[in-house]
Amino acid sequence: MKYHLIILIFGISTCLAVAQPIATVTGTYSGPVGGLYTYSYSITNDTTSPENIWEFWVYPTVPFTNVSQITDPSGWVIWDYFTDWSSFIQWFSIDPSYDITPGISLSGFSYQSAGPPGTISYDAGGSDPTTGWSTGNYASGTTVGATPEPATFLFLLTGVSGVLVHLRRKRS
Repeated sequence: MKYHLIILIFGISTCLAVAQPIATVTGTYSGPVGGLYTYSYSITNDTTSPENIWEFWVYPTVPFTNVSQITDPSGWVIWDYFTDWSSFIQWFSIDPSYDITPGISLSGFSYQSAGPPGTISYDAGGSDPTTGWSTGNYASGTTVGATPEPATFLFLLTGVSGVLVHLRRKRS
């Protein structure tokens, strides 16, 4: 009986240790307007996720510059104590009732920065659905890669077309 209890406790703690939120973060940007880009994010907590999402961090690969107009969804706030906005921004829910539960999406995370678009790493922190306490587990990934404007594609296509025409004439 003693060994069964030890195995059961070990099995449960192992399952709890590997549980983590399953989140998808979608990022968009617009601009620049007046030298500033506006970055916006939406978080979706997967229906199969074992945890709620209670915090959200973004880390750009290029330094933030002139960060302003940081907004957060209802029930969420920006962490501003010792925040170094040159390397990250952190939002968190003010109460477990505002956590992003499995199957739910939440948008309204945004900021403005002079930093150009590039790859943005993120962490979405999990919380226990019953207690609301942080589990220390994170869903991590990247979003908002640099996206060429339509004019850039047009220039690329024009250049490639010119090279192809030149090669075809050269063969004839």
